[in-house]
Amino acid sequence: MAIPDEKIPLLRDLIRRITGLMSWYQFAGSFEQLPHWYSRLLTSLLLALGDGPIDYVTGRRAADKPGDGELFILTSELVVRAVLEPTSSPRESGFTISIVPRSDLESFGVTGSNAPITKDPFPEWPGEVTYTLKYARNDNTIKIPMDTIGATSESRKEVLDLLDGFRKDLLAR
Repeated sequence: MAIPDEKIPLLRDLIRRITGLMSWYQFAGSFEQLPHWYSRLLTSLLLALGDGPIDYVTGRRAADKPGDGELFILTSELVVRAVLEPTSSPRESGFTISIVPRSDLESFGVTGSNAPITKDPFPEWPGEVTYTLKYARNDNTIKIPMDTIGATSESRKEVLDLLDGFRKDLLAR
């Protein structure tokens, strides 16, 4: 069976967002050159996401350990986490996928990098925004964004736009 036509836009969006992360950019090449686990990861993420759509993707990969890394994908209702598990072969990797509802948000912290009052006549306020999220059914905290290398004003706005959603998630408990 081929991938259903209705999943193709979600797959394209997922690939675009993953390869847009600085530590994942090398997966933008042709599928023949990609490690075989990457296709399995995409399939698993599509199954976990259901009908989507994707609100935000962040992740990190260790440059010195090709099979080590993680991704967090937010939809309006879910937090999907993919953790890569390194193996002895650099082209191989296992992974685990976990899913929690966004309504399980127990707490979150937020920091901005720039001051609201400055001598700069055109300050970029609030600067880089970082969230630290704690979910009830997840032992780890999630830092968003995970990778700020190459951040643009557009990507910083995308992160800032998540704030109201996190407030609503927290109040929904």
